[in-house]
Amino acid sequence: YREIWAFVEGSGCRRQTILRHFGDSSDPAPTGACCDACGAELVPVLPPPDPSEIANLDDAILSVAEAARPPVGRTTCAEILHGARTKKIERNSYDGLPAYGTSSGMRRADILSRIDELI
Repeated sequence: YREIWAFVEGSGCRRQTILRHFGDSSDPAPTGACCDACGAELVPVLPPPDPSEIANLDDAILSVAEAARPPVGRTTCAEILHGARTKKIERNSYDGLPAYGTSSGMRRADILSRIDELI
């Protein structure tokens, strides 16, 4: 778990990290950027969500904020809207909320961004 997070949050070359993980101790000499950490131009730019999805997402966010008991924070709200199956969601029956899973086609980061905009 910690190794995965270190990989995700690290700033070093991901290619080199993967090669080391699988036992290759050679020093790679890429001719250019070989991963997102080495070259920001390799990170794909995702299109913004469809405006109609945002309107529906706003309604879903407000629905969760009003109906969730006990009340939830922004992260759990995003998990509910995305349709996550966590112990917390099942224990509190958040999976029974009308808005549960209504934004499963969106990225959680986009859902969180919209929640932050509404706050």
